[in-house]
Amino acid sequence: IQAGTKAQAPVIRIKKITGGNAQTTAMKINTITKDASIKYNTNGSSTLDADYATEVELGSEDYTNETYKIKAQAQIDSGTASDYGYEVAYKTVIYTSYGVKTSGDEVYFRGSNVKSGTATVPNFPFSWDEASSPQLWSDRDNAADVGMIKATKVTESNSTTYYVVSWGVTETLYFRPLSCKEETKYLIWAWGQGESATVEPGYSSNSNKNSNGGDYAIYEEYYHDRFGNNYKYD
Repeated sequence: IQAGTKAQAPVIRIKKITGGNAQTTAMKINTITKDASIKYNTNGSSTLDADYATEVELGSEDYTNETYKIKAQAQIDSGTASDYGYEVAYKTVIYTSYGVKTSGDEVYFRGSNVKSGTATVPNFPFSWDEASSPQLWSDRDNAADVGMIKATKVTESNSTTYYVVSWGVTETLYFRPLSCKEETKYLIWAWGQGESATVEPGYSSNSNKNSNGGDYAIYEEYYHDRFGNNYKYD
């Protein structure tokens, strides 16, 4: 490498995972300049105080929302430091904590960057299915196929909260929680909906009322039997 050669700016990549157990994620930083070293920080300050060697873990182990403003620079011996590379990692948390109506429910979330219809951001981690009501969903085995993400249940003292974490939310997220319970006696899947809510990237938000404004975050509203028939509770 000739003296005075300028390194190429590093590229920062965040693994944009989403799920009930996505509290932490991974960050990689690369430059195409051979034998360059990379320094970075995760708070966007002027001081690059960390040496990059391998994949870095971001995020705390809990369900706290976080924002990392990442700044990196590449350097080669006897060369000129690169321009800065920048990226922002958003840890967005959505949850419902008012409780489900019956025990044994599984809780899911669905949503989009728009209030209805297909997401307008490429690879946005949430989506509304074409079906506008859960009575059209045959069972929870195909939940991911219709844009639903399963939440993780966390019980502390006398409260239960259902969480989903996403590192891929880059615009306002419109979302709502849903529940599903198998009613084995009647061979049906009972579905419930929570009230719609919004959250900004890097923040947390909850939906603690059901779609009728009642005390339960989610209540059984629809059911679908295993013979292909859809019904709505009276």
